[in-house]
Amino acid sequence: MSKSALRFTSAFAAIQATRLVDVGASFLATLDPKSATEADIKTAESHYTNVLTKCAQARKAYGDAEALSSAATDEYEKELSGLSVLGKKAEEASDPTQKKRLSDKVDLFEAELAAKKARVQDLAATAAAKKDVLDAYETIVSEALNKFKTIQAQGRQAMDRLDLAREQEQIAREKADAIALGSSSGTSGFGVSALTRAADKAEISTQVSNEKAEALRPAASMATSDPDVAAAMAEASGQKPRSQMTMAERLASLQLDK
Repeated sequence: MSKSALRFTSAFAAIQATRLVDVGASFLATLDPKSATEADIKTAESHYTNVLTKCAQARKAYGDAEALSSAATDEYEKELSGLSVLGKKAEEASDPTQKKRLSDKVDLFEAELAAKKARVQDLAATAAAKKDVLDAYETIVSEALNKFKTIQAQGRQAMDRLDLAREQEQIAREKADAIALGSSSGTSGFGVSALTRAADKAEISTQVSNEKAEALRPAASMATSDPDVAAAMAEASGQKPRSQMTMAERLASLQLDK
């Protein structure tokens, strides 16, 4: 692969990584934190986790490519050093046959390394392209994390304010109910009104019963209700009214029986 092709591949990889902002982390960049809800926070966290996972995958891919490129480069440089030593030996050889033999090997080894050079450069370019992708992902992850933290904090604050508003609304409703129950302007609750009507009905029923019992009570006898009749009956039975008794008679009536 040519250098221009590798540069195109690297640029294309960077573009693909940038597009991930729209595919994954774009949600985090466009979501209005003020309208965040619990569901929004969980969705934002899910997107952040997805971007973070892709970044970890890109880091592993770069690590593998870099390790392969480094190994190939190290091996190529060692072989290149070997070619240099072999070339010097061919130049310094005094025997024509030996000189020809070493020179032929130098030519063959040089051709082999020339072919290997392209492979080593391809591996290095691939590692560089994967590093560009990793850098793009790390930028996305950093921005996504900051945005997620903002959404989370403002979302929690908004929900706390909503809970407080609902609690204050409930308190206001309960106060209004208490005022309505204690009102004497006809706005009492149904339970209080029903209880009042039952008490009034019970009082009326008791009053009617008392008046009915009084009306149906038998007339008292004159022997007990009329004092003149009672005194005459006592005199007829030999008993004097207490007002007509002497003091001695009154004391005698109080004596204990023996």
